Amino acid sequence: MDYINSAADEAVHQANRVYHHLLARVDAPQYEKLTYHDAAPAAVAMAATSVSWPSAWPSAWPSAWPSASWPRIWSKKLAAVVVALVLLVVAGHAVFSSQPTASDPFADARRHLTKEAFIDAVMREPVEGLVDLEPIRNQCQMAIQKPGLVWMCDYMQGGLGNLGNTWISCMYFGIESGATTIVLPRVGIRNDNNLIDNGNYKNTVDLSILYDLDHFIETWEQACPHIKVYKSATEVPNLMGVGGKTLSPHRMAGLETVRVTVVDAGSWRVAFDEWLPTRFTPDALRLMSPEKPVLVIAKALLFACHRASMDPRFANAFARLFRFKDSLRRLGAAAVWGLEQRVGQPLVADSILFPEAYAKTYGPPVRDTPDDLSAVNTSLVTHLLPHRVTPHGFMGAHLRADSDAQKMHWPGYDDQVPEYLREALARNLTSIYLAAGTPESAQRFRSDAAMLGLTTYTKEDVLGEEDMAEYKALSWDNKAVVDFQVLLHASYFAGFGQSTFSQAMAVRRSVLPDAGPNQVSPWRPFTGPSFEIWRDNLSSIFCGLHSQTLDMIWP
Repeated sequence: MDYINSAADEAVHQANRVYHHLLARVDAPQYEKLTYHDAAPAAVAMAATSVSWPSAWPSAWPSAWPSASWPRIWSKKLAAVVVALVLLVVAGHAVFSSQPTASDPFADARRHLTKEAFIDAVMREPVEGLVDLEPIRNQCQMAIQKPGLVWMCDYMQGGLGNLGNTWISCMYFGIESGATTIVLPRVGIRNDNNLIDNGNYKNTVDLSILYDLDHFIETWEQACPHIKVYKSATEVPNLMGVGGKTLSPHRMAGLETVRVTVVDAGSWRVAFDEWLPTRFTPDALRLMSPEKPVLVIAKALLFACHRASMDPRFANAFARLFRFKDSLRRLGAAAVWGLEQRVGQPLVADSILFPEAYAKTYGPPVRDTPDDLSAVNTSLVTHLLPHRVTPHGFMGAHLRADSDAQKMHWPGYDDQVPEYLREALARNLTSIYLAAGTPESAQRFRSDAAMLGLTTYTKEDVLGEEDMAEYKALSWDNKAVVDFQVLLHASYFAGFGQSTFSQAMAVRRSVLPDAGPNQVSPWRPFTGPSFEIWRDNLSSIFCGLHSQTLDMIWP
């Protein structure tokens, strides 16, 4: 009987927890067409079993009860279980019924959206917001200029998380150096047949392989018009034949660093001004001008900048200068469209599809409300409204178990996947969009998820025939951009701590008002390969290192 009482206590506790969790979600915007009718039974099963991994499901639990005990089962505790579960079913029905709990002002507009209109809207209104020029302009204007100083970003390599973070950091140091000219970096070409081979300086292409350079240059000219940017050193006037000096931005006297990260971004310029005379002659610095330029070649650094030491408005806005090229963003939007069709419910927030109408309906945040309401652009990253992802849409997961990860001896499939599936179950997100590098790992994930009643989708499942033909012609890293664009829309995301793809996803989503702060400390005792280093209301990162933070990742 003690066994039954203990089980009853646990069932009541779990039912009560899930019941109140569901009630808390009743106020969230509901949509006209939802397919969550199985939500309450699934939650009941979770409450009754209180387990988190398939092998632990106690399928023989009922038969283990002594038959002689049946007359005594209807005790007060088990009666409480029944009451709690009935309430849970009622709450589940209230939340997930096809009858909305609140009127949906955008239901009719959604019904009339075509695929192309949907794609256009998703591309026009990124989840993470649009660039706000004002904080960037202020940062550029504060840096004291050194006319004639040319800051050249060295070539960089790696996946899209590495490339983005390295490029943004180099441009930041270029501004802080006082340079009036910045040369953009080139990208080492990854070998798709050997992912650990990221190319070298003899085998590079320009940034347009991944990024929208026209957007970057046009926006940069508006924010920092006094700092010219060039795609190549050969384009810079009077630079031909000028010998440059190489600098690793974190290796200068007087800098406080942690590994390669400059802790105090504000002190960097002082150290740089003291470094210059140690590498260039007094005459070179005295004569420095656009006609007699001085060249500094900045080595690529992945984790160079400590974002926490910067103005967050600048950090959030600056990262929005760097946008993936339109063809890849379009494929990502097409994949989200296909996912919506497969899942059968809205997966993109109203604030993304109908930003002007949404802002007019729900209004700007009180803290940002000026006298003229029309002056607030709630699409800017610095003025975003809540609810830019749907709360009950889909789970996003990034599985990093590819050949290069295995060679690095990183935590593998068995360390990552249980955590991801636990998150999906806990949040009742029965549809999972998976970004995985190999078909084998994706299929294994799909099978494990199906055992729990979860359905897994990949980009290969949701792209249409024409889009699929375009997708198949892409390189490894271009395909990863498609995944990145889809995962931004996830109701919740779980990723891998040693992947800058996952890190960038979590930090980028953290700019959304609904995300809240990181809730875990990387300094707590290490708990094993699945060690969690990030958790906010929208994302979790597992399999990190002890003391690892994401403060050096740009959003």
